[in-house]
Amino acid sequence: MSEGNVVDESGVITYSTNPDFIGYHMDQGEQSRDFLILLDGQTQAFAQEYGEIALGGASRKYAGLSLPWGGFLQVGYDEEMFSLCLGYLMAGVTSNRHVGETGFVFIIREDGEIVSGEEDRGGKALESGPPWPDAQGQGSFSLPVYGKGHCCLCDRSEGYYILAALPWREVFVNRDASLYLTAVSGALVFAAVFLLISRLVRTHIVKSIQETGHALEQITEGDLDVTVEVGGCQEFTLLSQGINATVARLKAYIAEAAARLSQELEYAKAIQCSALPRVFPPYPHRREFGLFASMRAAKEVGGDFYDFTLLDENRLAFLIADVSDKGIPAAMFMMTVKTLLRGLAESGLPPEAVFTQANQRLCADNDTGMFVTAWMGVLELDSGRVRYANAAHNPPVLLGAGGKAQLVRGRPGFVLGGLPGTVYRPQELSLSLGDALFLYTDGVTEAANGALDLFGTPRLLQVLEEKGGESCQAICEAVQARVDAFAGSAPQADDMTMLALAFHGLTSAGKSLRLPADLSALEEAEAFVGKALGDAPPKALAQLGVAVDEVFSNIARYSGASAVEIGCEASQGSCQLWFLDDGVPYDPTAQPEPDTGIPAEEREPGGLGILIVRRTMDRVEYCREAGRNRLTLEKTWGV
Repeated sequence: MSEGNVVDESGVITYSTNPDFIGYHMDQGEQSRDFLILLDGQTQAFAQEYGEIALGGASRKYAGLSLPWGGFLQVGYDEEMFSLCLGYLMAGVTSNRHVGETGFVFIIREDGEIVSGEEDRGGKALESGPPWPDAQGQGSFSLPVYGKGHCCLCDRSEGYYILAALPWREVFVNRDASLYLTAVSGALVFAAVFLLISRLVRTHIVKSIQETGHALEQITEGDLDVTVEVGGCQEFTLLSQGINATVARLKAYIAEAAARLSQELEYAKAIQCSALPRVFPPYPHRREFGLFASMRAAKEVGGDFYDFTLLDENRLAFLIADVSDKGIPAAMFMMTVKTLLRGLAESGLPPEAVFTQANQRLCADNDTGMFVTAWMGVLELDSGRVRYANAAHNPPVLLGAGGKAQLVRGRPGFVLGGLPGTVYRPQELSLSLGDALFLYTDGVTEAANGALDLFGTPRLLQVLEEKGGESCQAICEAVQARVDAFAGSAPQADDMTMLALAFHGLTSAGKSLRLPADLSALEEAEAFVGKALGDAPPKALAQLGVAVDEVFSNIARYSGASAVEIGCEASQGSCQLWFLDDGVPYDPTAQPEPDTGIPAEEREPGGLGILIVRRTMDRVEYCREAGRNRLTLEKTWGV
């Protein structure tokens, strides 16, 4: 070596083959400063290329090695010394090295002398001369060696050339084998890559696509609470985030639209309700009939409706209808139909003509394709005769005064708005005093429970017979309660609409009157009897007045009846008075008379009123007919 230095842990040379360098700090020169890295406790060795030293200006190559006890050892070689040492070390290095089967490696001095190669070539020069200085780093070249053409590669380092040579014959053999091996290896590698990619696609990409597709399927079916969480790569992560963000925005839009729609539906419901009569009794001053109706929509607004109006003092028109659809479209169509039917009815047309003309107009302007079933009747209050027409609607129920319920089997026509040119037939039925008609839509009989059983007509007839004789409101409320109990928590699929009409009117001769079984109606009952008796003697009038007061009060207080029918027929010198009520069975004529011979405080209370009636009337008779109590009184006063 040309120079050797020992440097302590502070970077100062403490020993050197050149005494002038002792005490020199390594940080003073650019070339020496790089070796201070050996003091960091991690770097074990460091080497430099040739460079000018700080002291003396010579050009040397330095290397350093850290010492276990601190500091480091530095050695330096100038080019000549390094080349000599390197040549000595390289002698024989390549003597046993081959390229391929018969090729070889030479290390050659710049003057062409072989430093290391085949054993018998050391110290000699190649016979072909040194053309390699120009070929170094330029790839392969052809060179005759030992009289044969060789493919050679050359490179230079530290003043020596490294020459590798392979006979051309072996090059071609190896080339062919290499090409074959390369082709086979390429095919195998391609197959392996293909299988790997295929497995990757199946296990990751296809799975991710399936998971995404399943989530999208749930979303399209309406489940907006689904969250897409498909990861594994940036693309699917971004796709999941995009879908989730879109669904979140969609849910917000839906919630906003639902709130707005809910408010609009409330407005629509209020408008629809205002279009239907809602005040009952609708004509409090009219005692000839009782009327009550209700409509409960399956949605916020519905397609069912009812209506009624007094056409004149003696005729009441009433109807019920069911539009083919539900919701807002049906409600709008319902308003059109209701207005049309009322206008035609108030013009004086009979029900069949109302339906015929309404059908023509609905068919002409019905772009929606909706239609209506309807039942309309006109009741003559003086006779109980009902003229009606049916446009494919459910038959109403006739609830007789005796409590028997039966369907009114008429001949229905076609739906309104379904077929142009349809002509509807007039039909009639008669109501007796105490009879009632119950109209309804198919939402009542087709209400289903959780087992999908329908409420049906038999159940409807049963509840109507149980409530026969009660008020129209009580009848409708009883039917609604029975349907609700039957359906339970099952959702309502159709609108439920019903209308009850009871005939209470005076007969054509003015001989009877139906009143509620309430003390508030007593005055009206007395006035009716007084008017029917005309110019009867004052004594007879007083006795009959007491009888009306006593009998009507007892029925109102104790019988539990909902209504009382009073009849009075007067002839010259006599009259017959009767009371019909739907209360509990009670025969006043079978009750023992109170003993008037003992003081009042010792007698059982009650019984005196009916005793007075029995003693002042000429005949008192009781019977039970058609589920009602009938008490008949006769009084004769002579001519």
